[in-house]
Amino acid sequence: MPLLGFAALLLTLGCFRSGENEGCELPADALCCGPSGELDRDPDGCCPAGSAVRIGTCAGPLPVDAGPLPVDGGPLPVDGGPLPVDAGSPDAGFLCEPVRADFSCLPGDTFPAGEAFDLPYAFDGCGCCTESECAVDVDPAARTLRLTTTLCPDPCDCAVCATPTGSCRVPALEPGTWTLEANGEPAMRLEARAPEPGFVPPPPTCVDYAQVDECRGDPLDSTPMNVDQVCVGPRFDRTVLELLNRCGSCERESSCAVALEPRLTDDLPPGGDLRVDPRVFFPGCELACPPVCMERTRECTTPELTPGDVYRVFVGDELALTFTAGEGGRVCSTDDGAP
Repeated sequence: MPLLGFAALLLTLGCFRSGENEGCELPADALCCGPSGELDRDPDGCCPAGSAVRIGTCAGPLPVDAGPLPVDGGPLPVDGGPLPVDAGSPDAGFLCEPVRADFSCLPGDTFPAGEAFDLPYAFDGCGCCTESECAVDVDPAARTLRLTTTLCPDPCDCAVCATPTGSCRVPALEPGTWTLEANGEPAMRLEARAPEPGFVPPPPTCVDYAQVDECRGDPLDSTPMNVDQVCVGPRFDRTVLELLNRCGSCERESSCAVALEPRLTDDLPPGGDLRVDPRVFFPGCELACPPVCMERTRECTTPELTPGDVYRVFVGDELALTFTAGEGGRVCSTDDGAP
């Protein structure tokens, strides 16, 4: 059964009463499902209020709020048909609320043209067994990938703090520069390159998405951020760089890419170089910016680091910080950016 048809079945197979003395008639293999799994029916054979009715299994994310079910849901469609490629609207078949992802950690910011690939994404948060849904719409004329993501309620209760992640399959792209939109807003750019002899795969790269411009400007029309100090430390189950500009203005955060170049020489301990490209943009409307310096900080996610290895952080061509991964705590450069 198509997913839309299943969603309709989920909403119309209700366990409810329309009168005080009426019971509930459900198929023999129907289950009452809650966030923690299967629930018991009451003595009249009805599911508890707020639960969802499923056939055969309670696996998979449940609706955020099943809510009261209608007395008569009407006939089911014969065939809901295939889901649209662009699920940008909340009613496009998703079970969970649309939530914009915050960053992507990629094998590189360049992908082979003409080949489908998986686009990972992540949320700046903490969960236990959080699930996400996604869809991608490709607009070849605008050279734009439109990614829509959701974040489901976490049904688990545990001491683990894991970054919620997901992945969406992207069809083959034509060569060139593409813009990624996340839930309708520009997030980052990536390159699709035609295969060629001697092509060197790009290093692993994490890119924090650009902030939304409420003035409807282009957040990717950006300039480099001025960085006076770099700090590094843990955030949940990953490592982040904290960048400080002591004399900022009304600029907003554009994308921030952190590429990990492995160290191939033996003149330094094992590790690599983190190349940071933090960008800023100015909103597309006039703002009353005070003529004073305003301290600005932002966080940029790093690719996965090996504990015990030594890493150098470069902002542009300037060495800003050297640190050992996994030593715990927060390490900072001096105010002038020297390591």
